[in-house]
Order: sequence, then structure tokens, then C-alpha cells
Amino acid sequence: MDDKKRPQDLSEILKRQLGREPRGEIKVVRTCSFDMPEVITTYPVITPGKNGKGITVFPTTFWLTCPKLNRAVANLEARGWIDRIKGMLRDNRDARERLLKAHRHYASVRMGLLTPDDRETLKREFPSILHVLEETGVAGIKDVTNPEAVKCLHAHYAHYLAGYDNPIGEWVDAALFGLL
Repeated sequence: MDDKKRPQDLSEILKRQLGREPRGEIKVVRTCSFDMPEVITTYPVITPGKNGKGITVFPTTFWLTCPKLNRAVANLEARGWIDRIKGMLRDNRDARERLLKAHRHYASVRMGLLTPDDRETLKREFPSILHVLEETGVAGIKDVTNPEAVKCLHAHYAHYLAGYDNPIGEWVDAALFGLL
């Protein structure tokens, strides 16, 4: 995205793309051919949290913001692609190993985004939230070793489009372009 665009311009663009006000700190990591945000990263926690108290874990680190891609991925989900991908994972040991690495990478990036002060606050005051941030994978998957634990193709696709190895995101990309 053009660095000359003012932050409020980015906020307005994301508001239109998402259909609501964006929350938390945001960085554009991929733009489309029209120089519009396609994938963003978001800060792992939001303060204040629910009810104006504490903190809340942000729902995703890599976020697919392009409305056209969001609709296309939602269409895949509606056509049963989550179950199809679960079957593809069951039958492909290499893809399962790559997915485990993708989950670990996702958690690592999420932890790397935290400031030292926020990390210390989480450790001291919100250890259960820190545990969630350290241990969950793409789309908040808790059991990252289970190939049946697949949800939200959008999150996997955003991770892949951000330039990281993610077999589910790769398969989504292939499906969107008629290669699967």
C-alpha cells in the first residue's frame, strides 16, 4: 500500500472492506493489484477488553480483508471444503507436517508481535490468555496435531497469502483458481 496514504485513509478502507470499524493495531502485509489491503496483521490483544476491563485476545493475526476473496472463500466453505480438506490432510502425511509447522509459525508470529511490557503483563496478570497466545494455531486451533481440527479457511488463506507455508491456504488458492 502506498506509504503516502494517511492512517485514517487506511482505517476508512478497512472499514469499508470489513463492514465495521477495524480494532487494534494493524499493519498491511499484502495488497492487491489495485493497491488495496488484501491481508493485514493485527496486534494479538486489545485493551481494554470486553466490558471495558482487562484485555481480549484478538481473533486472528493474519486477516483476509479483500471482500472479493472473502466471498470466494466463504463459498468454498459453504460447498463443504472444510470437510474435503480434512480428508486431504488425513491422506497426506507431508501436508499434516507442514500444517503443524504453520500452526507453530502462526503462534510464533503472534508472540513476536507482543511488546515486552504486554508479554510481562500477560504473564503476571493474565496467564491463561498468554497460554492461548502461545499454544493455539491458525484460527485459534487448540489441538494443532489433529488433522480433523480445521476451521476458518479464511485464516489459513490469509497466512498463506502473507507469504508463509500453509498447505490449507495453498489448497484454498488452488481451489479458487480451479486447480483442485
